[in-house]
Amino acid sequence: MAKQHDLDRNIALLQRLIQEKGEPRVTGVQLYFGDHLVNGNYEIVDKVRDKAGGTATIFLGNLRISTNVRKPEGDRAVGTMLNSSFVL
Repeated sequence: MAKQHDLDRNIALLQRLIQEKGEPRVTGVQLYFGDHLVNGNYEIVDKVRDKAGGTATIFLGNLRISTNVRKPEGDRAVGTMLNSSFVL
C-alpha cells in the first residue's frame, strides 16, 4: 500500500511539473509542453527524484523519451521501448 502511495505521489508531481510548462503537442517524434521540449530533457524527471525520491519516465507512445533511470553504464535509459501490451 505504501509503494502505491509513493507511485501515485510521483505521478501527480510529474503531471503537475510538466503541465506547468504549457499545453502538450507532438511534432514528428518530439513531445513539447508549451515551448519545453521533453525529448532528452531531464529537468522535470530529475525534480521528481529530488523532491519525491522516486523514478520518473516520460513516454511518447511506447518510446522512453525522458527518464531519471540510468543503465548500468551510467547513461540515461532513453530510447528504449515499452512492451506494446502496456501502452494505453
